[in-house]
Amino acid sequence: MSVQRNFNYQLQQKENISTPSLVLFDEVLHHNIVVLDEMVGVRNVFLHVKTHKAIAMVRLQMAAGVAGFKCSTLSELEMVLAAGANDAILAFPLMQKTKLDYLISMILRHPEARVSAIISKQQHLDALEAAASRAGAIRVSAMLDLNVGMDRTGVRIGSDAMALYRSMTRSPLIQAAGIHAYDGHITGTQEAMRAKEAKPIIEALKQFQHQLREEDIEVVRTVAGGSVTFPYYAREEGMYGSPGTCAYWDANYLVNLPDMAFCPAAVVHTQIIDRDELRNTVTTDLGSKAIASDYPVELRAHVMEYPNAQLIHQSEEHGVFLMENTLPCIGDYMMVIPGHICPTVAKYPGAYVVDGQGSVIDYFDHTARDRK
Repeated sequence: MSVQRNFNYQLQQKENISTPSLVLFDEVLHHNIVVLDEMVGVRNVFLHVKTHKAIAMVRLQMAAGVAGFKCSTLSELEMVLAAGANDAILAFPLMQKTKLDYLISMILRHPEARVSAIISKQQHLDALEAAASRAGAIRVSAMLDLNVGMDRTGVRIGSDAMALYRSMTRSPLIQAAGIHAYDGHITGTQEAMRAKEAKPIIEALKQFQHQLREEDIEVVRTVAGGSVTFPYYAREEGMYGSPGTCAYWDANYLVNLPDMAFCPAAVVHTQIIDRDELRNTVTTDLGSKAIASDYPVELRAHVMEYPNAQLIHQSEEHGVFLMENTLPCIGDYMMVIPGHICPTVAKYPGAYVVDGQGSVIDYFDHTARDRK
């Protein structure tokens, strides 16, 4: 594994930053925005903020001109609205009265913004209408959530989806705001294969739009895909791609998506606290509380200074690496690219921002770290 650009991944005054900590490289953050714009144009994407959860990043992405933002939690939605975003999607179906009422309160506080919920069942529609009614019969924007193969949420394209979208358009309390679809089941490492898998989904979405328009039902926009497939949707007229990980990238995508020129912008600063000369291992403070542990242990961490180092064991506070040759000293520091950056970010209250000379120039609070 190698980072595709010769960025200066250096950190000065390591002793001043307690380990483990999340560190962002400013030059790489801006590089990733440029790459996104060159690939599809930032105005053709709704960026998912679940990766970074930082209002400073929202403002950076807004300044670049992104079309809008996608959120998984009410905290993330609250963050993007506080940043001044004028188009946001809460891509998580709500049923709990407390959460629905909080959503409506945010909509009322930000009348300048289009805030869209997602709906895939009649129960979702009923619950959203009830919340809108409790608030004084306001009109709430909502998108139809389609299941295009991941089988997680959404209604499959067909008669049930048509009937539900008709119900949305007829409701006096709902403003039908288009279609949402996530194809997280597409994970291929070959660009041609990913494009092949996305093509029938795009065609099905187009056909569904056509059927709605034959009934004089306008489809405002379609927001689809994720970090693996967003370019295919973003290049279609009337569709937007929806990546998130491209903001920071991670070791998993660095290996599995070599055709994309994004680079890891976020690393975990960790320290060696012990070592075993007989086993040729070092123990760090990179436990499962410091880096995402949803992947197999060997895929959770890539050490920048020692590319062949292998994470072989983790407990809550400790991470043990098998070293191939050189055995670092106790007290040495390492920079580790997470295998999965999104849940890694949520483990930290914020991240240190470092310039090209390795100096800390800012600190980004993880504004939406807590869930509402």
